[in-house]
Amino acid sequence: IHAFTNKLLGQTVEERETSYSKAEEKTDKYNSLTNSEKKAICDYIQSRYDYYDSISGGYAGDKYTDKIWQEASAKYGLTTSQLDIIWMNMYEY
Repeated sequence: IHAFTNKLLGQTVEERETSYSKAEEKTDKYNSLTNSEKKAICDYIQSRYDYYDSISGGYAGDKYTDKIWQEASAKYGLTTSQLDIIWMNMYEY
C-alpha cells in the first residue's frame, strides 16, 4: 500500500510541478510581448472572427469566441485570460 500511495503522491507532485511550470512559462511569455506582437495577436483573432462569419453566412457574434480563444491560445502559448486582456486593449497597440 505504501508503494502505491508513494507512486500516486509522486505523480501528483510531478503533475503540479508541470502545471506550475506551464503556467509560469505562459506568464513569462505574456510579460515579454511587445505592442506589435499584441497587435498581431489581435489581427489573428479578428481574422478568425472574419473566417467564422464567412462560413456562417454573416455576422456570427460570440458563437465562435471560445473556439477562437482556444485556437489563439494554442498558436501563441497564452492563457485565455491573457488573450482577454490583449483583446480588450486592442486599440492601444
